[in-house]
Amino acid sequence: MKKVILLLVISILFASFASARIILTEPNDNYNLGDRLYISLTTLPSFVSGNFEINLICKSTSINLYRIPAEPSFSVGVEQKITTFVTLTPILMSSNLGNCNIIASMGDEQTSSKTFIISDAINVQAKLDKQNYNPGERITYNLTAIKANNQPLDGFLEVSGAQSFSRAVSKGQSIDSFTMPPNADSGDYVLTFSVYDRGINNSIMNKGNHTTSFKINQVPTSILADSPETATPGSSFNFTLDLFDQAGKNMTDKLDVEVYSSDSKTKKTLTLNSGTSNSIDFETNATAGKWTLYASLGKITTQKEFTMQEVSMIDMAVLDSGELLVKNIGNTLYNQSINVTIGNSTQEVSLNLQIGESKTFYLKAPDGEYTVKVGDQEKRLLLTGNAIAVDDSGQGILSKYSFISYFLIAILLAGGVIFTMRKVSKRTVYTEDPYPATKISTFSQKTSTPEVKSEPAKVKIVPNTSRPMIMPGSNVNSGKFMDVRKSNVGDAEGSLVLKGQKVNSSIIVIKLNTRFGGAAKQQLEKIMTMARERKAVVDWRDNHIIIILSPLITRVMESEPAAARLGLDILNELNDYNRKFNDKIGFGVGLNSGDLISAIEDGKLKYTSIGNTILLTKRIADIANGRLLISDNMRNKIARDIRGEKTGEIGGIAVWSIVSLQDREANKAKLDDLLKRMGH
Repeated sequence: MKKVILLLVISILFASFASARIILTEPNDNYNLGDRLYISLTTLPSFVSGNFEINLICKSTSINLYRIPAEPSFSVGVEQKITTFVTLTPILMSSNLGNCNIIASMGDEQTSSKTFIISDAINVQAKLDKQNYNPGERITYNLTAIKANNQPLDGFLEVSGAQSFSRAVSKGQSIDSFTMPPNADSGDYVLTFSVYDRGINNSIMNKGNHTTSFKINQVPTSILADSPETATPGSSFNFTLDLFDQAGKNMTDKLDVEVYSSDSKTKKTLTLNSGTSNSIDFETNATAGKWTLYASLGKITTQKEFTMQEVSMIDMAVLDSGELLVKNIGNTLYNQSINVTIGNSTQEVSLNLQIGESKTFYLKAPDGEYTVKVGDQEKRLLLTGNAIAVDDSGQGILSKYSFISYFLIAILLAGGVIFTMRKVSKRTVYTEDPYPATKISTFSQKTSTPEVKSEPAKVKIVPNTSRPMIMPGSNVNSGKFMDVRKSNVGDAEGSLVLKGQKVNSSIIVIKLNTRFGGAAKQQLEKIMTMARERKAVVDWRDNHIIIILSPLITRVMESEPAAARLGLDILNELNDYNRKFNDKIGFGVGLNSGDLISAIEDGKLKYTSIGNTILLTKRIADIANGRLLISDNMRNKIARDIRGEKTGEIGGIAVWSIVSLQDREANKAKLDDLLKRMGH
């Protein structure tokens, strides 16, 4: 029994001693296909027999890497070092990737390395510069690719999904950009980034992929107006405005719509939703001829012409006083006849009424009560006269006694002429035009007290150079215009001005982008007061404050420099307020100049925009976003006074920002002061 135990102990010691005779250098933790697996070991055999082998064990599969006969390569008790390597090719590894060990053995002696991993994986990360893009906008990606052995990849990239293209990967990176088609559908898109490298025989060794997504915005690109070719005054005009995105699909947004006649005398401005049926009710006297339906959303516009038909239409009213009122409410000359029935007698009355013209007819019949029928109206009236008649000559004593009426009129006229001549011969008379350029003198100039006369006697025209010049197109008829130099005109009103003057004006529009409280409102009122102090007028409409510098008020033909200074002061006031208060004012300021049909009525400047003067200024203010922007037209007029930068375009018209503005009046004052101190 003791001999058995002793032999067992000796066997264990011998086995421990034998296994310690092969010492293996440990491999790395991770390898990729294509890597070299270096093996280094030291042997000190206690006996030599069989073969010396090095095997790679992966997934219970043994791959022989090295084999030689033990004899005569090794000697007992002689230390020997062995170094070798193997390239981990796809053919060698086949499907045996994962956890592996190296086992070295000689006869019954063997040793094993630690467990390590052989992989074909590549860790891929890909990022886009943002998540949302407009169609056609450049998309930039940044990709990193690191193999499982922590080495950067030198290989290839294949992109699929929303776009397909190939790129190279160098030192673990690929940075590039691409674009989606301009007509790409809006919505979410997916990109798959696949990376790989190749072996000696061009077969794929290691690979990896990453998936990311982005969104293409829906962007309006066109507007289609669908409407009849003709419109009828007094009826509804139905039309549809469809808004399409980059892919030609319908979308919904608010459109600015203008409907105007070719002579611009009639204009309707609306804000409508696209994709809905809309209608406009035209007045019965809407101008006949060509009309334009114009719709816009930012820079996207469309227009369609239609014809307003000619309609002959009158309005009639029978009064209890025995009068028939007839008015042409159509849009063309009314040259027809109407039938008027008084009792059993029907009279045919011929009409020749211009647009808007009215006429009064007097109904006559022998004294009594009669049923009067005109069109669809019927009324019982007490009439007087010698016979049944319908005329427009008037009635009463002056109509019955025409000789007496003529005699009385002649006496009144003669008396008026004599009285007027006596009054006129004693004083100088001035007309009350808004900008008097002449002085009208009578026979005598004993007094200079102004007095208006509608019918002066013999006169002569004497130039008066001390008065401001008359604006082009102004009317100098006496008593028809307000002397605006003495008025406190501070407000403006956009309306249809039929009898006004065409004057070039400067326009400032403040677009308000946020709701605001009391402090902000006080600041805006302060700005409007500042504008009025500089002879500007103000028209506040919803979220737009329209400020106009009109020659009718300022008496200055070129108001652009003053408008630019006022615009900069407004910008500084708003910025200073926003720095001081929490109740911020979101704003944009736009400047433009153009023609307006203007007139002073009821203490206001009433104006009608010609072309797109006001609309363009609003659009400039809409995109200003905390800045002061001016139109190309205004910049050209004050180019010598400003330094500006082009910031974009609106409908093909350049828009500029003012970098600096030269104050010529201040510079002149400084020069005059310098010359005065120098003794000149």
